[in-house]
Amino acid sequence: MPLIEIKYGALFAAVSLLWITIEYLLGLHSTYIEMHPYVSFLFVFVAIAVIYQGVKARRTQQDGKITFGHAFVSGFYISIIAVLLSPLVNYIFHNFINPDFFASMIEVSVEQMKLTEDMAREQFNLRSYIQLNIVYGLISGALTSLGVAAVLRKS
Repeated sequence: MPLIEIKYGALFAAVSLLWITIEYLLGLHSTYIEMHPYVSFLFVFVAIAVIYQGVKARRTQQDGKITFGHAFVSGFYISIIAVLLSPLVNYIFHNFINPDFFASMIEVSVEQMKLTEDMAREQFNLRSYIQLNIVYGLISGALTSLGVAAVLRKS
């Protein structure tokens, strides 16, 4: 796998950790936890920007020319690297930065979303979040890569 995609995949993972840490510091995992899902959604714009910049760097390296297929593959490789690093990102965040995250989410889910405690525990745990990040990361990475490829292709 080319170095550019590894670099931007690692950047994606680092930015993800930074984003969730900022959410935590702003109180979106405690005081303003009900806003967490909405603010977390905004990360999609950051994700698009990282993949865009990575594919653009690949195009620049190829003398300003890239086919749709090569642009898509480049973006998807970035997504794969980010997905491979996402368990580490989750582990670091949930064990060292905010070990109370899941307990808070379970509490709010039971109180406000009317989930049973068992349902909330099944949804809010490290294993579930890692699985969700892998599936969501691959699907959204593929879709984002398609869009970025359409915009950046130049032959």
